[in-house]
Amino acid sequence: ENLEEITFLMDIKTKSVIYASTSAERLTGISVEKFYSNHYIWTQCILEEDKSRVIKGLMMENLLNHFSRFPSYVDDFRIIDCEGKLKWVRIKCMPIRDENNIPQRLVGIIQDTTNEKQDKIEIMRAKNKAEKLAMFDYLTRTYNRRAFFLRAREEYSRAKRQNKPVAVILTDLDKFKQVNDTYGHDVGDLVLKNFSRIIKNSIRKYDVVARFGGEEFVILLSGVDMQSAYKKAEQLRRQIETTAVYTKKLDNHIRYTASFGVAAINEVGKYSLEELISKADMALYKAKNNGRNRVEFV
Repeated sequence: ENLEEITFLMDIKTKSVIYASTSAERLTGISVEKFYSNHYIWTQCILEEDKSRVIKGLMMENLLNHFSRFPSYVDDFRIIDCEGKLKWVRIKCMPIRDENNIPQRLVGIIQDTTNEKQDKIEIMRAKNKAEKLAMFDYLTRTYNRRAFFLRAREEYSRAKRQNKPVAVILTDLDKFKQVNDTYGHDVGDLVLKNFSRIIKNSIRKYDVVARFGGEEFVILLSGVDMQSAYKKAEQLRRQIETTAVYTKKLDNHIRYTASFGVAAINEVGKYSLEELISKADMALYKAKNNGRNRVEFV
């Protein structure tokens, strides 16, 4: 009687409640006397979305079928308590058998598991948040290098199955060290954020973009040939060239440029992803050597 959990005993043949603890009244607001007169009355507290499933599972014939294979029955569901609050509860019940092993009565307990459920939800949220943070660059909110290879390999494999071309664009800010040395790293961070935002806003949702390291970014374009990839890189180059980043610290607009290296293959099986990135890196090196603020391809 002093337990917070509801304990109950039912007769299997008559389906009547033989005993229900007073905690049933404290949780549901329904008097114990009403439980005795109507064993079904407590189901009005079950949340509507869970009701049909819970009632079906607790039908006596279904319970007996369950007990023929398992020693006990357990289910989690939601109720509205006597104060109108949403609660998670867990019901556990098992049969009491006679000398012939035939179930005669049903003994059970109903626990308030709201805090346990909320803790699990919070843990899952924290886990998902941690996993997400582990995949993204904290400054630019693009994928980091590790996450890029995970996602890029998926797209690479899909392109191979569908016999589609794949392109890689490597891009690097020109003379970025001078930006940091002249204006400070906080201004450099603003430029990096602006750079990544332009890239993210210019690609399709299934393309993969990542901060590869420092001021270098990589873009994987699935289903895109060399001509289209070059056109995309040139479009990005022109947009960056004409963009100015406002810094409140200096009350000034900072202009910057970027160089691009493009590589593409029509037959995915011909090169590995790493080899394709290496080719894009060679093209980027060529762009840097040829004067920067340009697009080159191999």
